Amino acid sequence: MLCPGKIAKIEGLVELNNESHVLYCMDRLHEGDVVPEKFYQTEKSALARIWIAADKAENLERLSSKIRSEIRAYDENGKDMIYSI
Repeated sequence: MLCPGKIAKIEGLVELNNESHVLYCMDRLHEGDVVPEKFYQTEKSALARIWIAADKAENLERLSSKIRSEIRAYDENGKDMIYSI
């Protein structure tokens, strides 16, 4: 999920598709798109939908952590737009 603002740069999604455990990555938002305030903390602010598979729970957790740490979206001022819980 992204915080409100205009997406200037996205990092990590292209590289994610090279992961063997990633079945599919559907981009939902792109550079230049604007996330309005009314979409904040809703499904409409999701940057992508990512389907993953793993043979063990620890591999699933490892990949989930990697995804969370490597995907970044920045606004026009260079601020990270990824919403952190």
